[in-house]
Amino acid sequence: MKNEVKLSRLLLWSLLFLSPNLFAAPGTPNIAWMPTQYDAPAQFTVTWNMWWGENGNRWYLLENGSTIHSGDLTPNGNNSQTGSFNVNQSAGGQYEYIIKLCSGNGASESCTQSAGKTITISGGAENQPPAVNAGADASTEVNVATPLNGSYADDGLATPVTASWQVVSGAGAVSFVNQNQAATQATFASEGAYVLRLTVSDTEFTVSDEVNVTVVAEAVNQPPVANAGADINASVNQLTQLNGSYTDDGKSSPITESWTKVSGPGVVVFTDAASGSTSATFDAVGNYVLEYSVNDSEFTHTDQVAVTVTDALPPEQPGTPTIGWTNGEVEIQNGKADVTISWNLWWGANGNEWRLLQNGEVVHTAALTSNGSSAQSGSHTVSLTQAGTYEFVVQLCNVSGTQEACSNSASTSVNVIDINGWPTTPGDYPHPLKQHNESYNNTSGKMVAAYFVEWGIYGRNYHVADIPAENLTHIFYGFVPICGPNESLRQANPSGHSALVKQCEGKQDYEVVIHDKYAALEKLYPGDVDGKGVAGIFGQLHRMKLANPDIKIIPSVGGWTLSDPLYEIGINPAARKIFIDSMINYLRDYPFFDGIDIDWEFPGGGGANPDLGTPEDGAGFADLMIELRAALDQLSAETGRTYELAAAVNAGLEKISRIDWERAHQPMDHINVMAYDYAGAWNNELGHQALLYESDLYQNTNVGFYTDAAIQHLISRNVPPGKITVGVAMYGRGWKDVTGATEGNPFTGTGNGPIKGSWEDGIEDYKALEENFMNGPSAGANGFELGWDPIAKAEYLWNSTTGTLISLDTVRSTIEKGSYVNQHNLGGVFAWEIDADNGRILNAMHQGLGHPKK
Repeated sequence: MKNEVKLSRLLLWSLLFLSPNLFAAPGTPNIAWMPTQYDAPAQFTVTWNMWWGENGNRWYLLENGSTIHSGDLTPNGNNSQTGSFNVNQSAGGQYEYIIKLCSGNGASESCTQSAGKTITISGGAENQPPAVNAGADASTEVNVATPLNGSYADDGLATPVTASWQVVSGAGAVSFVNQNQAATQATFASEGAYVLRLTVSDTEFTVSDEVNVTVVAEAVNQPPVANAGADINASVNQLTQLNGSYTDDGKSSPITESWTKVSGPGVVVFTDAASGSTSATFDAVGNYVLEYSVNDSEFTHTDQVAVTVTDALPPEQPGTPTIGWTNGEVEIQNGKADVTISWNLWWGANGNEWRLLQNGEVVHTAALTSNGSSAQSGSHTVSLTQAGTYEFVVQLCNVSGTQEACSNSASTSVNVIDINGWPTTPGDYPHPLKQHNESYNNTSGKMVAAYFVEWGIYGRNYHVADIPAENLTHIFYGFVPICGPNESLRQANPSGHSALVKQCEGKQDYEVVIHDKYAALEKLYPGDVDGKGVAGIFGQLHRMKLANPDIKIIPSVGGWTLSDPLYEIGINPAARKIFIDSMINYLRDYPFFDGIDIDWEFPGGGGANPDLGTPEDGAGFADLMIELRAALDQLSAETGRTYELAAAVNAGLEKISRIDWERAHQPMDHINVMAYDYAGAWNNELGHQALLYESDLYQNTNVGFYTDAAIQHLISRNVPPGKITVGVAMYGRGWKDVTGATEGNPFTGTGNGPIKGSWEDGIEDYKALEENFMNGPSAGANGFELGWDPIAKAEYLWNSTTGTLISLDTVRSTIEKGSYVNQHNLGGVFAWEIDADNGRILNAMHQGLGHPKK
């Protein structure tokens, strides 16, 4: 009887634990209706239901026999169950989907499955061959594991994708770490040249790429290099980290490391003396030297580290302070802006000192009384005198002897505005090139400059934003007036004279001032705020300078109608001192300027005022240059900046020869020879106004009235060629109703007054001449022919029907001037004036100097 009971129990145990499946199969699921046709790429939802029957606790979605999704279910007797899954397919083809509903515990399941649902997807991407890259050719040594940087890209439409390396050719055996990985390592047994091939297959396509490997003999072992780390401050009987490290070529092994004590008052115990990165304990205060040694079985190299051991424990790290609300924008008033920074530590370890950092530098330090974990706070007011953006951080510290532990607050930013100060950002600069300006690389390093005039913002509507700054090395700003007798200005421009008199109120004669205050300082441009900071042209020039820090902006003093005071300044030391002191203050007040340009028209006489000029002017010009240079050098010592000294000089041989060039050139950086205005409608004698060489088309009553004569005269006076620059006219001068001209040579005729100009009779901007009388830069139009004088290297516009003759610099003549500069190793080219150009002449200045386009 007992044996029968035992047998029954054994049978029951077998049924419970050895039966492969004791879970009841759930009801059969059905896939809900869904479309069976899609266009690739397709997204659709597979939904199923089991309306009645044994519930399952897990379901599976099979795609072409492979499970692509599974989900858990909660059984609920024989009630219905349902599920769904979103499928994404990018490839075309037929796909069969089956739902499998199961009951079980994972190790054993009973399942039923739905009928299959076939989905057809049209179109879709076609499988493309893999893209294979075996990597760059390499060099290595015998028996050195060498990286193979193979890679491939595949569209994933045909799988699996397999990769393998093969040896195509080579002198010896090659062993791979993993031959079936694109990125792996290989070791070469012999010297020589090897070709390895990486082959990748996606079951449809097989693609290969090869890499060349040059194997040389194994290099001779070099000693390792030991680094014991930076010197250390430590506490007695405290573990101190040691950071020894080494570099080695791996040619000899094994590598062994060791730490030893060289000197010190106490015992040093190393946690692991055979490891570079370890720790040590020092049992006595004092100075220690530890030595770190590295041996590669052939060579030994050592390095030492100094350890200063004190008996002070490291201070506790304080909590993190928080800066309170701070006004993010303040104005400078009465020369300064006061900013108060307040902070709090609401809870955490206290500090015993706090610091205020301004733009990373400590500007205030104060002691604190530590009070456990109670709140701490502090504040400090800083006075700022310069506009700009300032970052403030509060640093809370625990300081103990030479040790400290600190916590920094988050930074807070304060923008300081000077309502009378300069912009602090370039704003919308740099501006793109406009009109026909093209970008050039100034490969010669020579000056490419132009004059920008204050009054151009009105009639010509030409502003700083229009200046092609990236194509210029220098901008000469015209003009800075001088207080005192200005009869030439009074006669030529009474309103301009009145404005100057008003600006000179309270000033001494021979001081410089702003002429048009509204234009220079007050006109609002983008980024300007009325009543806040310098606006106007000067504000724009400052922004342009921030965006183009290498450009030189130089104020030009004088000019045709503003030169009268220069005659007295040149020969009167007292007047000269007033002028120079005032000019230096002008540079201090307007710090975007980079020097001084003197446009004295003309030493010795012949300028706008016929009553001015003496034989002493030539020496006075030299005195002025020498004293200006001394003052600029003194300013450089004050500011740390370099200032340039230039002058615009007449290009006629008679006037240029009056100056004492032997003395004058030495303190100067640039001598700008105004190689234009050789002829004009101030009389009816026709001629080229900007010729390079003497012309044979007419007889000039003025000897040496061409550019080459002036340049060669300066060189003969020992002026270094590199200081001499040649002027280009961005305008033309013309006569109307010319009579008596022979065919083919209009210069044989006689003019009958000036042409009608847009801004001044007798003169027209180059851009207007090209627009109205030329077909592009190299041909005439509208009845005008563009004539070329091959001897003078000058062009002219001639209308034989109306008798209109206009002499001008063109692209062709400007290129000739640039070539002349290169031929004689001169300093560069400059132009009067930038608002009259449409970009063609400035482009030609670069082309003549041989500068390539960017």
